[in-house]
Amino acid sequence: MKSSTKLALALSAVMAIAAQTAGAAPTADNTLYVSGATAVDRTLFEAILDQTNGVCDSTNPITVYSSGTASTDSVPKSYGNFMVHCTARDTTSFGGTVEIGISKTSQGSEYGIDPVANGATTLTVNGSTVSVTSLTTTCTASKTVAVSTANTRLGYTFFYGCSTATTQAPQAGVSDVEPALFGASGTVKARLTNNGAATVPFTMFVSKNFFRALQTAQGLTGACLTDTALTQTDACTPNLNMVQVRAILSGYVSTVSGLYAGSTALTAPSGGDSLLVCRRANSSGSQRSVERLFFNQNCKATPAVTFVKDDSVVNASSQPCLDVGCSWSNTTPTGAGGVAENFIFQGTGTGDVESCMNWAAGTFTGGGAAGAASVDAGNGIYAVGIASADRTPDDTNTTSGKQYRYIKIDGVLPSVENVLAQKWQHTTENVVLTPTAASPNTTAYNTGLRPTIATAILTQLRVPANLAKSANTTYATGRIGLTTRPSATQTPAATDTASVRPLAPFLRAADASNAPVNNCNENFISIGSPVKAN
Repeated sequence: MKSSTKLALALSAVMAIAAQTAGAAPTADNTLYVSGATAVDRTLFEAILDQTNGVCDSTNPITVYSSGTASTDSVPKSYGNFMVHCTARDTTSFGGTVEIGISKTSQGSEYGIDPVANGATTLTVNGSTVSVTSLTTTCTASKTVAVSTANTRLGYTFFYGCSTATTQAPQAGVSDVEPALFGASGTVKARLTNNGAATVPFTMFVSKNFFRALQTAQGLTGACLTDTALTQTDACTPNLNMVQVRAILSGYVSTVSGLYAGSTALTAPSGGDSLLVCRRANSSGSQRSVERLFFNQNCKATPAVTFVKDDSVVNASSQPCLDVGCSWSNTTPTGAGGVAENFIFQGTGTGDVESCMNWAAGTFTGGGAAGAASVDAGNGIYAVGIASADRTPDDTNTTSGKQYRYIKIDGVLPSVENVLAQKWQHTTENVVLTPTAASPNTTAYNTGLRPTIATAILTQLRVPANLAKSANTTYATGRIGLTTRPSATQTPAATDTASVRPLAPFLRAADASNAPVNNCNENFISIGSPVKAN
């Protein structure tokens, strides 16, 4: 953060400013701390601040804090680390207007499971202990923006460049899959309630330079080679079949020359023949989801193949990146640390995966870390990555760009429209996790208005219109984003192709009222009201 005013405000001073703009700060009992997955972050933010049905009252000022270091937009740069202070909407559930706080930090799905079950500020994975962060309202003085009401979102005073702390155990969590897919013990599972929230599509995408090479190899030339991320059409999008995707992500094909267009091997870029895999750590729900959807890992005792991994690289605390993740740094692909010697990067968050993909695309020099300038300015290396299909790629030619593209798998793109049309079936059921009576965290959770806030959040994450708002509608190939899981009261209909009702046509396990979460089940197609599956 390069600013002429780096003076960090004391917490009391920031609270005083917030009080002038958004009323009195909420008490600790009326602040809900949430940790976990990133997939629903934008949807959650939009739902809290929705003008019509959101959690916050529209007639009182609102304050938003974020760990993002810059903002020129009307939304936080980092959806995954924000805190909202507002007056709760005067509804039956809240029983009148009251000041509340909602904090959301994102480190991966498992951070929303064990810490919530155990009321802990740390997570232990395979012997590695890491801190579970929470956002504070300690921010730098120069980073304040007034955001006007727009696009059905309420206006707010925005503080960014805020700090994180590790002293607050989360009272609720978010995960891309239920705890069973993380191998949670019977004790942990008994301490949590799984509340099905949204349907999340997952996919493999490729670095922009690899995307261009696939276009050329598959004869998608001419105007297709001059498109941008937003104008990319279905006709110009290259395809890999699931056999090829599994071969790449399992490490059976680890070089460019091991891939073919017909009988012709692809030509390696000047940066080298090795394919770089940008994946997440084992603590990530995105990672667990793709492993389940593409390999049936974590559900089948002995899957035929498994996702490629590297347990030799460690982070700055000497903990395996495979278990807890590593932050991205622009290192050379053969250097220890940011990228492993065998071209596997295991990132802490999806943003690290995006940075890994962007770095591989090359086309820029420099970037700060040693070795970054050695990236070939014209080509780089080819990379593949995995994430939920709601990320927003671009063509920004800098170290902070997102130079990657969605591809077709078996001829289908992971768009909202293709999920609704029952063409893209690689989805999981996201869950909001809250403590049960068996959890040592139950007292903290049941204090003040925390249960009411958690219920309000879950309700908003099930509203189709909220999920529709968070979907990007500007892509020529269709919207990217999440959809709503169907239930007895929200079932697919002909109007579901409209932006106001993005209801998923799939259930993993059907039930007469509200389908239970079980991501190990194969998809059922819901036609009309779901029926009991015995």
